[in-house]
Amino acid sequence: MNYRQINWQNNPSVEVQYVDAKGNPILNSGKPMSVLVNGKNIGDTYDLSSYAKVNGYNVVSGTNELKGTYSQDPQVVKLVLTPIVRPVPSVPDNRPVVTTPVANDEYVSVFPDGGNIQIFNDQGVLIPKGTLDVTSVLSSHYRYINGKKYYQIGNDTWVKADAVYTYQSVSGTATLNENCGLYDIYGHFLGQALKKGTSWKFDRIVTINGIKYYRVGTNVFILVGDNVITTK
Repeated sequence: MNYRQINWQNNPSVEVQYVDAKGNPILNSGKPMSVLVNGKNIGDTYDLSSYAKVNGYNVVSGTNELKGTYSQDPQVVKLVLTPIVRPVPSVPDNRPVVTTPVANDEYVSVFPDGGNIQIFNDQGVLIPKGTLDVTSVLSSHYRYINGKKYYQIGNDTWVKADAVYTYQSVSGTATLNENCGLYDIYGHFLGQALKKGTSWKFDRIVTINGIKYYRVGTNVFILVGDNVITTK
């Protein structure tokens, strides 16, 4: 007679682990990126497709395991990720600088640990002893100077785009059609998620590395997407 070890769990679970092409864990703040999702009953179906959205990465394999049925034993899904390499826009030095209006009244804000933000003039020259002395300010235009993007924050006053983030002052309630992963202001996945069917108030839509998020808490964000229904 063969015996099988029983793995007792309070709830059936699936752990989503993020690895590189060699199978090594992808680290976030020095710790392997993973998220543990608990179900209710053995035999219930699960859909963890939302966990395949990781800022800064493409998922190359493992997504076919994100849908299944909870079992008695703990289950593990490994998603293989590759970093997204975004081209850096460049403008030749001899090309006229073009100033472009910012769409939808975007605000420029400093990161929580951003420190003093340097400011520059219309030509991208550093203004001595000048710093951004407020946490956020409405921006009217952006421009590229020698290949670097700048946001206008005042008359002849600009900040580098990589030193700040932008957001729209929009508030409402987000109701989740599926579990939604949580991210910080840098777009790093926090290894946690908000549950399907819950509703959360948001007070701004931020843009991080070209991707939009709802802010649902202090330095806590969820992705803007079809899996979220919003009301004002």
